[in-house]
Amino acid sequence: MLTPLLLALTLATPRALAGDVLVPEATPAQLSDFSVAYLFYDMLLSALRDQSLGVQDADAMRKWAGTDGDACFDNPDCPRLLWDHDAGGSVLVVLGVGQAGDGLEVTARLYSSGQSDPAQTIHETVSGGGEQKLADKITAAVAGLAGSSDGAAARITPTKPKTSDSSTASHSDSGHSDTREKKPPPVEPDDANADEQRRMGIPAWSYTKFRESGLGRADWLRQARVRTGRVSLEFHGGYALGDVDRGYGVRVLVEDRGDGYQTSAASTTQGPGPGAGFAGTAGVSYAPTWFLEGGFQAGLVLGQKYLNVGWECTTCDPTTNEQTYDPVNSVQGFLEPRVRVLPLATGFVKPYAIIGAHIRFWDGFKVPDGSSVDYPNIPGGAGVGLVVGAGVSFDVLPEMSLVLEAPYSITLTNGAATVTSADVTATPDPLAPSRGLFRATGGVAFHF
Repeated sequence: MLTPLLLALTLATPRALAGDVLVPEATPAQLSDFSVAYLFYDMLLSALRDQSLGVQDADAMRKWAGTDGDACFDNPDCPRLLWDHDAGGSVLVVLGVGQAGDGLEVTARLYSSGQSDPAQTIHETVSGGGEQKLADKITAAVAGLAGSSDGAAARITPTKPKTSDSSTASHSDSGHSDTREKKPPPVEPDDANADEQRRMGIPAWSYTKFRESGLGRADWLRQARVRTGRVSLEFHGGYALGDVDRGYGVRVLVEDRGDGYQTSAASTTQGPGPGAGFAGTAGVSYAPTWFLEGGFQAGLVLGQKYLNVGWECTTCDPTTNEQTYDPVNSVQGFLEPRVRVLPLATGFVKPYAIIGAHIRFWDGFKVPDGSSVDYPNIPGGAGVGLVVGAGVSFDVLPEMSLVLEAPYSITLTNGAATVTSADVTATPDPLAPSRGLFRATGGVAFHF
């Protein structure tokens, strides 16, 4: 009794005919796209039926496939699950639909019977009023894939293994035709797609990958980690080597003029010197296209300040005196308008080169005076230079990257100066600037 019952249930379950086109419900790109996805789905069903193609829509498919056809566009296993139901049918049409500005972005993947990889992918963005033309284009592709020149559906027979006979090819006096299914050639961008490629801000080879992916534009840009049109905020911390410290030395001539000692001449030296310290930055950047990112970084370098003073007096006892103070903290700030050049438009790892300007700000020295000596103070200052370097970004998420950088700042004006007086016999020794600042930093970037 059990076997006849199972047979009856099987025969009672609706199945697709061999030539039917299977069309699961269109998948909206976002929840707000549900209505436009439904409208285009209904438009495509009507276009297919107008060409006398047998159609199994979502409602009919649920009777034998259950929920295996739901959200088919987002499920890579969906085609296999449907064919595993012994679905029949000649072509499976999987739709993804979303809004793009004032138009519609549609991706249609067309699968031959029993196949899990699309035989053809159609991806287009159409403005209002162009939906019917796109539905007709998809219908024509379906009819062609179904193997009928007049639009009538026909079952595609799966390819048999090649044997020594002529079962896989038909020969004639003029040659032979191979009936084995061939993978369509890569989609190359043409004039019609140039505008979309430009809007996406990607090179031609990446655009080809996008068209072959079958994904919607927004989904592909997100998965490929393309930064075009995005603003980034960054925060870095690390180590600085080079002209990190600053020094100031002063020698003055003191004279007794009867009403007290007075400073009559001075020799000074000031400028940067070699050292090491913390370097931190915060920055903002914008990527107008895939290979270029421009922005600003503001940062600081923590080092030390060295001070030594001394005086001379021909009528004093002793006649000279020198004093060296313990180092104190120094804070230098900098601004860097810069660009990054990226050789790769896509991927999780993006190396890049850095070039830009370096504007340094340094603090001054307020020198303690002696009981009878007035030492001159010096204010802070600013200098300019160039920055070059390299870095690498690890785009762990579409919205976040981990960044490593190694910029080198070439200082053109660093505030180094020596002023001497013929009346002062001793001149303080300057620090030895390297005219450069190397930073090794790491941090995080957020993309918006």
